[in-house]
Amino acid sequence: MNDSAVAVSVPREELVERLLDLQARMRQRFDAVLPRGLCATMSTELSGVTIHQLEVLRTLAGRGRVTMHELAALLGVGPSSATQLVDRLISRGLVERHTDPADRRLVWIVATRQAEAVTSRFSELKREIVRTLASGLSDEELTTFTDLLAKLASGPGVSLERLAEARLR
Repeated sequence: MNDSAVAVSVPREELVERLLDLQARMRQRFDAVLPRGLCATMSTELSGVTIHQLEVLRTLAGRGRVTMHELAALLGVGPSSATQLVDRLISRGLVERHTDPADRRLVWIVATRQAEAVTSRFSELKREIVRTLASGLSDEELTTFTDLLAKLASGPGVSLERLAEARLR
């Protein structure tokens, strides 16, 4: 009996529970793969930026600029939490607030060049970790795994972008 025949006979709810368990175990594995001292190195190299602050910087890197309301929705946090994150990033010189010349009530959050360097270094560190994690998979297995994750991420008819936009309303 092959693995796919076994997977089909497992009840769907049990598979959902297994997926949740695997998600937690993958996070533990990710942490275990971090070379000793890398967290300290990341903290130093990334100017002491927290994971939540990096999420803001990644969002800005992907979108260029966002309003505070948009940022809060995209991060899935309240406006006050988003404001605190942005204030800390401003104090580090990583983001700036820009008033829209066409509508002075509109304020854009924009990453600085320093933020681009921090985001780039974080991306390099993540790639190193994922390469290590994926080293035990063949090219075919990695392709299948990536395809399945992409299918889960896109979901049945609801994109993550549409979910974020729904929070804006």
